[in-house]
Amino acid sequence: MAKIKHTKNELKAQNESLSRYQRFLPMLLLKKQQLQAEIQTVDTQLKEKQQLFSATMVEQIDMSLDDHDRLIAYVLGLSHALNIAFFTALAESGEAAPKLAQMSSTTFDAQLLVSAA
Repeated sequence: MAKIKHTKNELKAQNESLSRYQRFLPMLLLKKQQLQAEIQTVDTQLKEKQQLFSATMVEQIDMSLDDHDRLIAYVLGLSHALNIAFFTALAESGEAAPKLAQMSSTTFDAQLLVSAA
């Protein structure tokens, strides 16, 4: 534990610090209450939004916005790039899509439907 100084100047400095603390404490407590109220409001809104999807097959995943943006770039970007590559390859092949569809697999058929949309 720190040694308590009893000099007149030290007591004055401590008294000024206490005075500042007492002056600003009510504002800090008010700010704390405002933040707690805002957190409660956001939590309530989040629960309301989550309930909108509770009856669906949507799987809700909690993550930060940065993680969401990074991951969704892969999910959407790669599938979009694949569709462009698939459609471009078909267009440049010179083969008729119906002819290819006659001998295709279910994977090819599904990709053809996606790229046609």
